[in-house]
Formats: sequence, structure tokens, C-alpha cells
Amino acid sequence: NSIKGIFSINIASAAVDLSVAKRIFFGYGINLLPKFKLAIVSFDLDIIFQRYYAARNLWDIIFAHSPGFIYDESHNFWSEGYPKGLYELTRDSYHENIDARKIEQTMLGYIFSPNGGWQGSPIYVDTTYMDVINKHPADMLLEDIENIIHEANKRNIYLIGIIFPQSPGYKETGSFGRYGLRRSVAKEMIEKIQKFEEKYKNFKLMDENKMGYHDYTDSMAVNCDHLSDNGAVQLTDRLISLIQALKIDW
Repeated sequence: NSIKGIFSINIASAAVDLSVAKRIFFGYGINLLPKFKLAIVSFDLDIIFQRYYAARNLWDIIFAHSPGFIYDESHNFWSEGYPKGLYELTRDSYHENIDARKIEQTMLGYIFSPNGGWQGSPIYVDTTYMDVINKHPADMLLEDIENIIHEANKRNIYLIGIIFPQSPGYKETGSFGRYGLRRSVAKEMIEKIQKFEEKYKNFKLMDENKMGYHDYTDSMAVNCDHLSDNGAVQLTDRLISLIQALKIDW
């Protein structure tokens, strides 16, 4: 709601990766939002990297087994319009869950996160776990990142990729973040993603992690890999400035 003059929806959840974001943007977004101009997606390299290590994506694991999503996708996300009453049934499906209804419908997906600090020494997993695989997950992830950028560019949709800050303590370890991506690998990946800005005119990378050398203080964190409400304010202010600089014809 702080992004004034633009109708924005926060569709983030713990079960969203690039496989899910693509369906939401280019399935629901394209077909149901005629003025869809800008997509913003998290490029949290370490957690997505971990999923690529396991050779899986969340759409196949979770969403492809959910009747509502199967129904929507089998109807091409209602590109030709949805049946009368479907919107009302979906809207009212929360029943007595007032909190869920408020989050989704009043707050447009935003959830308040209290401050808990970066919480001392950061948690991370062994960075050597990726050494036993054949195709490097970093290559697979970069392919998918470029794919979603290309898809947005093809449809004249601006796309901003955000690398969120984690504990600055990670710069004292060999890990980029909580899920064990090596810092050396992450640095190479970020440099390659930055080059996509030259290749695709509608893409911008917003690196708020800066390999741990960021200015998100202890009062802006929930834990070692999440921002609190204070951190969200700072990040959103910078996001608004970037959106304004894009000069999108709304």
C-alpha cells in the first residue's frame, strides 16, 4: 500500500520459487490483469540453489497436486474469461478464517514481521554438498532466471529481480546465505545476472544483499535470513525509487 499510484499485490509465500512465479506472472497475471506492467520476483540464490540441487521445483511438488491450481491451469488460467460465480466463490472460501481474509484481501498479501535482529552467528549448511552432482545447479538456476526475464521482455513487462539481504555475518563464512551456496559461486552468478540488464531492456537487478556488505541493521531483521517490518520499509522505499526511475507508462 506504500507504493502510491500503482495497484500492487504481494503474492510472496514460503512455497514460491521461479517455477511458481512463472505461472503466477504469465498465467494468472497476463490473463486476469489487463494492465499488468511490472513483475517483481525474489532472486534468493541460496534457497533456490538448494532446490535445484534436489532437482525439483515447487510447482510440481505442491501446486500441481492442488485441485484449484490444476483447474485453473487446465483452463489456461481463464484467458477467455472465468465462469460466473467463480470469483465470488474463491473470494469467500476463507469462511471463518478472518486473519487469512485480512492478509489476502485487505493487506494485499502483506504480513507484519516484528524485529528480532540478525541473531548473532548466522546459520548455514555445509557448502560442499553440491560437489557430488553432475550439472551444476548454478547453471540450471541461471538458465531459469534468464528464461523468466526473456518471457517478461517478450510480453513487454518490466521485471525487477531482488536479492534480499541476509545476516552480514555470512561474509565471515564461506557461505552466501543460510542454505550453503558458496560465496565464490554466488559472486559469479550475480555478475552474470547483472549482464542480463544489458541484454534485456525491461530487466533490472536490485541487489540489496551486496555479498553481506549492506546497510540493513540489526533492528531491521527478524532472524539471520529475513527482514522485519523496519527492513521492509527501507527496501520498499528503494524499490519505489527504482520503479519511478523506470518511467513505466502506467
